[in-house]
Amino acid sequence: MNLDITKLTNKTEVIVRFSDTDAMGIVHVNRYFIYFEDGFVSLLDSIGFHPSEHIKEGIVFPIVESHCNYESSAKFGDTLVILTKIKSVSTHSLTCSHEVRRRSDNTLLAHGTLVRVCYSLDNEKIPVDTIFSR
Repeated sequence: MNLDITKLTNKTEVIVRFSDTDAMGIVHVNRYFIYFEDGFVSLLDSIGFHPSEHIKEGIVFPIVESHCNYESSAKFGDTLVILTKIKSVSTHSLTCSHEVRRRSDNTLLAHGTLVRVCYSLDNEKIPVDTIFSR
């Protein structure tokens, strides 16, 4: 494949479910990390690297660092656009940046980063370039 993953970006949409919200109908802060994960899975899927396949191959991407800034609130029923980019790559890890915006008015709701390490199910680090150069 010889893919330069630092150029990868992906947009995906989610509709805020009732279970994503608190008693006031506002998205709970921890859900944004779920939306970031949705964006990462969608990005991998866009290059044909399906999560079920990489797990069968014994490859996992545990999160070792997370950060999120909250700018505005999303509510039950909002359609959210999640923009995911590969921000940087090191030998065994990759850092993704994420933005979550409300589709109706493009308001930035949250942004952050997740650092993931590439591991085998045998708990061995895997070089990123061997995964994405197939």
